[in-house]
Amino acid sequence: ACPACRTGNYHVCLNTKILGVDRDGGFAEYVVVPAENAWVNPKDLPFEVAAILEPFGNAVHTVYAGSGVSGKSVLITGAGPIGLMAAMVARASGAGPILVSDPNPYRLAFARPYADRLVNPLEELLLEVVRRVTGSGVEVLLKFSGNEAAIHQGLMALIPGGEARILGIPSDPIRFDLAGELVMRGITAFGIAGRRLWQTWMQGTALVYSGRVDLSPPPLEPLPGALRPPRLGPGGEGDPGPEGLKGVSGTLSGKGVAGGPEALSRGASRPGPRPGAGATGGGGGGGPRGPLGPGRPAGRGDARRGEAREDPAL
Repeated sequence: ACPACRTGNYHVCLNTKILGVDRDGGFAEYVVVPAENAWVNPKDLPFEVAAILEPFGNAVHTVYAGSGVSGKSVLITGAGPIGLMAAMVARASGAGPILVSDPNPYRLAFARPYADRLVNPLEELLLEVVRRVTGSGVEVLLKFSGNEAAIHQGLMALIPGGEARILGIPSDPIRFDLAGELVMRGITAFGIAGRRLWQTWMQGTALVYSGRVDLSPPPLEPLPGALRPPRLGPGGEGDPGPEGLKGVSGTLSGKGVAGGPEALSRGASRPGPRPGAGATGGGGGGGPRGPLGPGRPAGRGDARRGEAREDPAL
């Protein structure tokens, strides 16, 4: 049996198989995943929101790792999509002040509603800004950038005894001063892998379902030829028909076979002006045994997406 799963760390299961990486993913016509790895969303959740709950889970996991962020000063390095969602979660969770750093002005501008201070490290010295805003340093570093300079600056921006939650991955191995940047300053570092099962999903969806975090996309024009959610097929909601299976990327949905260890998923339907929910699923790998969630069994019309594990007995 997997020791990680037996101790509740299903998100780092030794037998993880990631859809689209280790096996066919969202572009496949059919995908089989363990039913217990599926998360069922409300049917009125917009498709565009459901489709990004997985990366949103990365942000939630990072923000809530360790001692959380409530009442703490926070530095976010990297204002890509996950970094921006982390700023939203941190703001909704009572963090402050929140500083967001990114060298891309376009990305940085999206963080303005959620940050107390934006920092472009190409124009300002990050450490000076942090100390000016906080008086000493930040209590929590949320690192989404894989840039080596950002890693060093982020660690040095922490007060002694602070926490670093690290999700961003450098493209190459890096060198750093283990004693000066980490050990002798009493820094606690957390490596963030995927999403915790099912803690992260319960925390993240509580924020989204309640409206405390709004993941609705901005009104952007679709790219020519971009993939669209499958249309509603002749079989009705949850049964898109053969044509409805085309153009599915990322979110797997449709008829689930309940009552067994695995669910057979088909393409998602999108009924009405408010599209039906996609499901998202999985953390870093296998999920715990038991129900999908209180009162949310797998069934017809439930959209699902997930990472699958190899050993169904775990």
